[in-house]
Amino acid sequence: PLQTHMTTHIRKNECGTSEQISGGTTPSPPFAVLDFCSGSGVQAISTLISLKDVEADATAVCVDINDRALRFARFNALLNGISDDRIKTVKADLISGKLLPQQQYVDVMTAIWNRPNFTDSCDSDEADLLETLMRLELPDESQSAFDIILANPPFIPVPPSQHINNQDGSNPKHMHLSDSITKRYGLFSSGGASGEDVLQSIMIMSSTLIRKDGGLLAIVSEFMNPPTVNGEIDASYHTDDFKLLEKIERWWSLGSSNSYDSRDPTLAEGNGILFTNQYPVSAATYATRRADNKAEFGTWFHHMESEQIHSVSPGLMFVGMHDMERHLKDTKKSRLGRGQLSLSHQIVPKTESGSIWTPSNMNAIAFTSKKWVESITSIN
Repeated sequence: PLQTHMTTHIRKNECGTSEQISGGTTPSPPFAVLDFCSGSGVQAISTLISLKDVEADATAVCVDINDRALRFARFNALLNGISDDRIKTVKADLISGKLLPQQQYVDVMTAIWNRPNFTDSCDSDEADLLETLMRLELPDESQSAFDIILANPPFIPVPPSQHINNQDGSNPKHMHLSDSITKRYGLFSSGGASGEDVLQSIMIMSSTLIRKDGGLLAIVSEFMNPPTVNGEIDASYHTDDFKLLEKIERWWSLGSSNSYDSRDPTLAEGNGILFTNQYPVSAATYATRRADNKAEFGTWFHHMESEQIHSVSPGLMFVGMHDMERHLKDTKKSRLGRGQLSLSHQIVPKTESGSIWTPSNMNAIAFTSKKWVESITSIN
């Protein structure tokens, strides 16, 4: 999907040629990649490597809540031949939307780990992440934005600690179980009680941060209660079939309607596809896989019932932005209107190769690539 999207949406100037023009003209800002929940930086780094033939000066911003992960992202970039000035790291809590100060380490690698970094100089842990990212990539009056936004958010619907829900200390057995689960599934994996807290924050911010003409959003996650049929939201289907798509679209519109970018009054509008497995995992099976024992199974299962989670599937979601002014001329292709997202759903057929996530599942790779190509071809 990345390579196909790039060949279709390489940035152009008014003359129809690439913006990176040699000679006396002022070059456009470097192609920018944003990687939420970056961990080791694998998605940002692999994207920069994939872009080397078309956007050799592309830069990436890696956002994570973990200091060690951000240090690994810098280190891994260097190991893969990406110069230090092409990677920025930002420590932040995506749920609160606030920056966090990065820890400093002094050792033999001081020149690498303690180099000046954007959030190193942050003098307040109340600084807003969205405003910071916009300022990071929009230093002047240009309307630049992130060309590609990637995310692999924590997605597990972790039962909350009973210390939060039972301040009177009741039910000590359940308190012990929930506390044990909470400790085992830390920030690296917990998506909050619903499993969707971080995903929601990413969708809201992405609608403001993404490049409005030709930007690409790509997310790998688990999705709660995925649709059971293919297609777009339609009155002919039962409303429960597309509740997940409607929810994700609503998150997107929340960000667009509260855009910080007063320089660009237009709002990001996109079309996307959510891919999930043909056979989602039931809540009972999911609870069994997450629990260490029978007692924990009960905690997991009852929690999922309380969150109304009846099935879970690994998934991939791709969203492509399109030129608002051009797109509005074709009202048939604009189901929702300005500043909103139109999602469709595709079930990836089950094969012996495994899940949609299995790297060796060439059938799933071919299927998702084919459907995405068909989607962006129809948009354009």
